[in-house]
This record gives sequence, C-alpha cells and structure tokens, in this order.
Amino acid sequence: LEDVWSRGDLDACDRYVGPNYTVRHDPGDHWDGLSLDRAGLRDRVCKSRAPFPYQRFHIQSLLEDDGKVAVAWTWTATHSGDIPGFPATGRDLKMSGLRFTTSTAVDASAATGGYRTGQASFSSCRLQGHKSRAHPPTQMEWIS
Repeated sequence: LEDVWSRGDLDACDRYVGPNYTVRHDPGDHWDGLSLDRAGLRDRVCKSRAPFPYQRFHIQSLLEDDGKVAVAWTWTATHSGDIPGFPATGRDLKMSGLRFTTSTAVDASAATGGYRTGQASFSSCRLQGHKSRAHPPTQMEWIS
C-alpha cells in the first residue's frame, strides 16, 4: 500500500506482486473481478492515482496468522483531477477498508502491497455533498 499506492512507485509492483492477481470484492472499482498482470496493475495504479495524486493509505491494523494477513486501512486524498462525469473539486476525501490476503509465501511487507494470491478487499465509504445525478458517487466521504 505504501510504496505502490501512496507513493506511486510502479517499480515496487515487481517486489510485491506475483505475475498475475485477481481483484476481488472491490465494489465500484471497474477492475473488480478482473485478473491483471503486473503491467495491468501499473495501468490501474496510474489511472486510479490520476484524480488523487496526493493520496495516502494509512495502515490501522495488520494481523498475520499462518500465511493469512488482514490489513485495516484508511485512505485520504484530495480530489485534484477529473473523473468522467465528476470534475475535480479540490476537496479532501477519506475512505476506510479491510484487505485479506492469503498466500503460502506472504510476509507483512508483501501483504501491505496487497497483491499476492487470494486477495479480497472490503471498503466502507460514503460521499456527501456531490450534486451530480449523472454519476452518483457512493464510495468516498468528503472531509472538507
């Protein structure tokens, strides 16, 4: 989470990601259910970070047991770039979630990258104060 998503270090994908992974249970994410290779992950990170270039993931809890890892996180960002149907607002956002990762060769640093095998992610989020009906947002909460 820190290297790839918070810092945008695309080379870190090679350290944390197997040759392929599947995005599981990431509601609202158009990559949900897709299997991606490392190039696909790099594309996903670039496109996801574009409207939120100063985003940060903050690890709240990290639990490991027998190759299974759970990571509770919060995400903060400033909406600095446009999303189709949702122009940049300059407002701060916050989202929280929980990621489960299973692997026979996982360690805590790989888990916080989140993309070994068997990854599932759950997010708890709301967006308030947006007036567009064309693209009703449901994934983030305005904090400013």
